Amino acid sequence: MLAIDAQHDVATATAALHDSAIGKVEIVCLTPSMQPNVSLNAERLGRYANRHIEIRDIAGDRMETSLISAVEKLKVKQGEYDPDLHFGIKFYNRSSGNPLTSIYLDRWGKLGTVNGVTVAISPELLKWAKTNIAICF
Repeated sequence: MLAIDAQHDVATATAALHDSAIGKVEIVCLTPSMQPNVSLNAERLGRYANRHIEIRDIAGDRMETSLISAVEKLKVKQGEYDPDLHFGIKFYNRSSGNPLTSIYLDRWGKLGTVNGVTVAISPELLKWAKTNIAICF
C-alpha cells in the first residue's frame, strides 16, 4: 500500500466523521517523561503507552468539530523509514464497531503511519492533540 492509499484512508475517516459514522475513538500516547529503550511501532505503543483515552461516542462530543477539522487538513506522502511512534488515534465504525482508520505519529508529528503505511504527515493532528489531549504532552 502506498501513501496515496493512506491519503484515501484519511479522506475516508474525514467523511465518516462528517457523517457521524464514527462512534468510538481510542487515543494512546506516551508522555514526555516516559521514554522506553526501544523504538515503538503501533503494537508496542499500545503496550508502553502510559495514557489510554477512550471516547465512547465522538458524535456531539466537545472535541468533534475540531477533530474533524484537523483530520480533513491532514496531508500525507510516502515515508522513508519506520518512525518511533508516540501518539495514536484509532477511529471505529459506529455500526460494526470495527476499526476504520488508525493514525499514529512520532513525537514531533512529522512522521507516522496510517493504517500501517509509513508516511510523512502534516502537523494538524498533533496540534489538535496538544490542544485537546494535553495530558499526553
